[in-house]
Amino acid sequence: MCDLNDDFEDLEIKLTKAEIKLLGWDDKEWLIEAIVFVFFICAIITFYCS
Repeated sequence: MCDLNDDFEDLEIKLTKAEIKLLGWDDKEWLIEAIVFVFFICAIITFYCS
């Protein structure tokens, strides 16, 4: 690994509300997709373990 020199600063990401809306992170669709994904993973595990 390389050591960072003294000129290194912490990376900071700042997004405006317009940028967040453009990325689609202001809606809750990602939450529903995550729940469906977890459900299918659990169903697959249950199917193969039974």
